[in-house]
Amino acid sequence: MNSQNNPKLTPCPCGSSNSYQNCCNNYISANHYPETAEKLMRSRFSAYCVGAYQYILDTYHASTQPSISAQSLAQEDSATQWLTLDVIESINSGQTATVCFKAYRQHNGEFYCLHENSRFVLEDNRWLYVDGDILADTGSFKPGRNDQCICGSGKKFKRCCG
Repeated sequence: MNSQNNPKLTPCPCGSSNSYQNCCNNYISANHYPETAEKLMRSRFSAYCVGAYQYILDTYHASTQPSISAQSLAQEDSATQWLTLDVIESINSGQTATVCFKAYRQHNGEFYCLHENSRFVLEDNRWLYVDGDILADTGSFKPGRNDQCICGSGKKFKRCCG
């Protein structure tokens, strides 16, 4: 999914069965904060998909806030199509949490997997992204023609994004 699709009508990019309007849009549009670190992580992925770069920056913890503007982040991400998110594990330890995930994207015609173990902190009743460890299988890859497409369509790669 990308920002060219109508996010009100499509399933939410975060992988839930809800529409974007009834899921991550509630967080991204600042109606309320995600109740868990996993929901924050999912909404951050959705924000990349729909081009809500200010939300991504606003959900960093102050100690790790990057010194980049939303416009610069948008320019960096302009050749990227975010495809799907796979949350592997989410562990909440009270005021802190970790979320292990794989995020798949296509950038300039190549496919990439970001496998990260992210850290979050609960501060003033709001979950914030702190940082993450990039895991060894992060990087570019070439899906097989007969593999299931990584965009989550359920089709074979050759009949979808391939």
